Amino acid sequence: MGCASSHDAPPRPDCDDEGPDDPRNGTWTKYQNIDMCFQGDVQIIDNWRSKHSVAEMKRIVEQNNWSAICVGSFDHAALKNFDFQLRQHHCKPSQGYTCTIFVYTPPPHMAKPEGGPKPNLVLVGTTDPRRITLANHTAIAAGQQMPLTLSSHPGYAICRQFPERRTAFREWDYTALGIGPAEQAVTCGLVGHQLVEGATQGVITPSMMELKKDNHFDLVWHKYNHPARLHAEASMRSGRRPLDLSIDPGSGAVAPLTSGSLCFGLEFDLPPLQNSPLQQAQPIPAAPIAGFVQPTMVVPGVVVPGPSDPPPMVATHSALPPMGLPVEAGPSYPEAPPSYPAAPVASTPMGKGAAAAAPPLHTMVEILKSQLGLGDKLNMQEAVDLACAQLGVDATQGNLTVMEKAQTCWNMLGSPSA
Repeated sequence: MGCASSHDAPPRPDCDDEGPDDPRNGTWTKYQNIDMCFQGDVQIIDNWRSKHSVAEMKRIVEQNNWSAICVGSFDHAALKNFDFQLRQHHCKPSQGYTCTIFVYTPPPHMAKPEGGPKPNLVLVGTTDPRRITLANHTAIAAGQQMPLTLSSHPGYAICRQFPERRTAFREWDYTALGIGPAEQAVTCGLVGHQLVEGATQGVITPSMMELKKDNHFDLVWHKYNHPARLHAEASMRSGRRPLDLSIDPGSGAVAPLTSGSLCFGLEFDLPPLQNSPLQQAQPIPAAPIAGFVQPTMVVPGVVVPGPSDPPPMVATHSALPPMGLPVEAGPSYPEAPPSYPAAPVASTPMGKGAAAAAPPLHTMVEILKSQLGLGDKLNMQEAVDLACAQLGVDATQGNLTVMEKAQTCWNMLGSPSA
């Protein structure tokens, strides 16, 4: 591997030390240039060579009964965990980089079952045999909170790939979605064309807001201003409306509202389950979802909360509660967040004079660096330009000053304090 690092912090002389290992704690197998790229990451250690040896990271994995460590021609180490015993055949050749993956097999009393990863929920072509359809599609389309069980694959459902929320770009929480056992089904309703999990307010979202074949989906929350910030991000996508979905009333297929050639599907096919009846669940009562407009669609035999005559009822707004608490437990927004399509979150108009109420420039830059994970060595101009790029702000409009661009980014993050 080599202990060279592109960071200023010098590598530890023992960073490549792999052992010895104690077989009472399990065994390790080392493979070159195969990986579970972007899968199972539970801890990312930046500039690991200056902080740990391989042996020390092995102890972390053993203590948590995780699955693997991946290091290579990059500066971070990825500690991974799966709910099955990771094997060589689960991994794929690394593309564009070299790596070493250390795979952990725990002792018998901690053994994980054999198996493999659940296929991700992805976009496929409408004629692709991997297309999926929802069993409870009529009620879901009417806004009822229902388990996302599948009629196309009885016994399976859209479910979480892992139970916890993970953080991306310092401001987003997400949980990847896949296809697994029906008893693990995510429960959602179609609210304002978006599939929303009533218990948590998570929104089913294509990765990086991109509507393209084989892109995967996550449940997504904004840490500081949910769902308004998510709606604002979607509204920047040139009319693509990446959060908006339609459900075919005949088949139960789910498709992006603006990309009729694509629909929900499996990353890879699944074997049929024996003796798995088609699951038709009863609606789960749920409080109105914060920041969303209840649909006006009426389906015979299905009761939809709220009035059915236009204009549609705007749901009561509540801030995102901590995970595991009911929606009603959250504090209220001081102002109602917008429904889709959203206006920009910033309360101060972008342009000349917009920076009057903002904190000092150096304070905003430090906030942007902290919230977005920007490099500490960037100067203020570089940090603001990079923040604009990450948040989708057009830094060229109106000859904006650095201060005005910084405030726009700061507002889009919900105007956090230092």
